[in-house]
Amino acid sequence: GQCYPTNAGGFSCQCPSGFNGQQCEDRDPCSQNPCMNGGQCYPTNAGGFTCQCPSDFNGQRCEDRDPCSQNPCLNGGQCLANNIGGFACQCPSGFNGPRCEDHEPCTSLPCMNQGTCVRENGGFRCACASGYSGNLCEIQDACQISPCMNGGICQPANSNIGYQCTCSAGFTGLQCETRNVCTPNPCLNGATCVPNIMGGFTCECAGSFTGLRCEDQDGCSSQPCKNRGVCVNLAGGSYECQCRTGFEGPTCEQMDICGVKNPCICGTCQNDPYNPQGFRCFCPPGYSGSRCEKFLNCLDAGEECMNGGTCMQRPLGDYACSCPYPYCGLRCQSQRPSCGIMHTLAPATTPSNGVSVCSASQCNNHGICHEAGYGKGIQCYCSTGWSGSRCQYSLSCKDIHQCRNGGVCRELTEDISICHCSAQFWGERCEYAYESGSGTGFHEQQQQYTSNQYNHIDPSAANLVKKSVSNKTKKRKQANKI
Repeated sequence: GQCYPTNAGGFSCQCPSGFNGQQCEDRDPCSQNPCMNGGQCYPTNAGGFTCQCPSDFNGQRCEDRDPCSQNPCLNGGQCLANNIGGFACQCPSGFNGPRCEDHEPCTSLPCMNQGTCVRENGGFRCACASGYSGNLCEIQDACQISPCMNGGICQPANSNIGYQCTCSAGFTGLQCETRNVCTPNPCLNGATCVPNIMGGFTCECAGSFTGLRCEDQDGCSSQPCKNRGVCVNLAGGSYECQCRTGFEGPTCEQMDICGVKNPCICGTCQNDPYNPQGFRCFCPPGYSGSRCEKFLNCLDAGEECMNGGTCMQRPLGDYACSCPYPYCGLRCQSQRPSCGIMHTLAPATTPSNGVSVCSASQCNNHGICHEAGYGKGIQCYCSTGWSGSRCQYSLSCKDIHQCRNGGVCRELTEDISICHCSAQFWGERCEYAYESGSGTGFHEQQQQYTSNQYNHIDPSAANLVKKSVSNKTKKRKQANKI
């Protein structure tokens, strides 16, 4: 070294490269720059040195490149260099792989209730323990308590209750608790059964069927009743029409002119849909016209007497044809022995106080009295089984006094009989004798017609006996005088 004196009387040594110390007695370990790769050498007190390496290198002399210098670990992993120039990554929770590049979803134990986490397609799924369901096994399996009743099958479901019951046949409800009254279907003829909250059912009928179980066919579905008639279903698919006042017929198709207007003035009205007027009047003897409005007197009927008969005016205003033998009938149009009975009005007993002649008991055996007109007497409408001007005669042959003067009684129906008179007598009971020369006989003229009523003319008083019968074909008897 080179010695230099100092002002204090001493000296200092300027050491050559590689040496140091007060007298250059110590060798400098950094003089040869032992640190590599740009490392900075620093002497130590023990005569050695240490290298401060740049960031990419390490080692005693900075001779080794640092594998962690480029931070190779991902996702927050910590790089740890090893002795052989390599490194290892210490990964945070949820990641794995050499550089912590793989996400590990199962690390956080996401599956609940002892579910097992299984990695799948970069994610995970939870294999749930028995009795649990859901993505994270968070839902307790409600089917574990067997909530489905009556043999229903329980299946877990994403719903408020967590399950769904598939019910066996005949049951319904959330838990199959309600018996299904519609299985088997109690409704008939293709009807739909609808249960109700009361445990019963309602049948929604198809087509024209009706009834609790749609067992009856609705005869009223076609609205058969006309003129605002009310249709009522009957058993077997039939129906009945309840007609308004003024209409009649099976479907109320006919106007009941007789019931509403009674257009026949002196006769009996019968509805007749084939007649242009809609009705027909059956006139008693002595009346004519479409409404029985014409009273036939001798002036009107002088030319009506046939076969030489002579018209004779009677005290009550009616007329009769006096017929030469052997003719008979109202206009002498028939011949004996076809002559039958003759009819006149019964004389009326007028009360002293001037009230109606029918106010007194004029008709017997429950007969109904009818005033024929001022000065014309009365007509008795007799009850079934009775006849006569005052309903005094029984129509049954059981009455031993039925036929007089040797007449023979013959029953035509249960309630109607006729007397066959001998040659010298006539009348309903054979009570009249023929006059010498001409004779006064009767015959029956029978007509077929259908009606709810017909009038039987009393032989001695020309009374109309009103008899109720069924809608069957009956014989209408009209007595004509000869």
